[in-house]
Amino acid sequence: MNNFSNVKLNGEEISMMKLNGTIIYQKGAIPEPEIPIVAKYTLLDTSQTSPTYVSGKASDWTETIKDNNDGTYTVTINASKAPTSIRFDKMYSLISMDYLDMSKLSHSRSMFEGCTNLTYVNTSNWSVGLVDMEKMFRLCTSLTSLDLSGITTQSHYMGIFNSMFEGCSNLKTLDIRNFYINYYDMEEGYMAKNTFDGCTSLHTVRMDNCNYWAMYELGLPSNTIPGVTKNVYCRECNMTDINAEYRINFSSWTVNYIE
Repeated sequence: MNNFSNVKLNGEEISMMKLNGTIIYQKGAIPEPEIPIVAKYTLLDTSQTSPTYVSGKASDWTETIKDNNDGTYTVTINASKAPTSIRFDKMYSLISMDYLDMSKLSHSRSMFEGCTNLTYVNTSNWSVGLVDMEKMFRLCTSLTSLDLSGITTQSHYMGIFNSMFEGCSNLKTLDIRNFYINYYDMEEGYMAKNTFDGCTSLHTVRMDNCNYWAMYELGLPSNTIPGVTKNVYCRECNMTDINAEYRINFSSWTVNYIE
């Protein structure tokens, strides 16, 4: 017997507990402990309901599908511990990531890559340090806004951003204020290739801990959007610190300095 069990005796609920080797009986059932939710998301259909990849899956991992009676389905995953890696890449029916426990993750490579119908990602509980975010939202063509302020990269090591938002053609606003991005950490450019390629609707970016050179390496899209002012907010991108001959032309962006 592990901790407790509930039984019926003469039609009455009885709980049996083992405490310091002694079995204790008491009236009334003890409620089963709730298993935490590690993920909850909404789908357009049930053609694919499980994550495409999981590592560090707990033995009590369960997936429950609920028909919302409006043409959508909600999947709730319960487990006693969060996974160490999880992906939903190319899950075309995924429209909303309502909750995701990121507490055990060290990377999120390709997490939502190719989720073309994904419109919403709830990041309110995200407070995590990540290194490799390559292709995390690549080709998420229905996303319009992302708040990734809960993700922190290590100071003086900016991580890997290759193709992170590539092809997010409808992404308009982005908050990556806790990404510590320094040009000297990516001298070879291999950490930030194609980061914003195809982000033609992007007009507001919060990237506080970024210097001006890193903005260049990340490749903010240079296109203009008729009738829209494009704003980037940063703390360390002071042009006065750069020799005039090396100044970078961000003519389509208004650079706003954060004190």
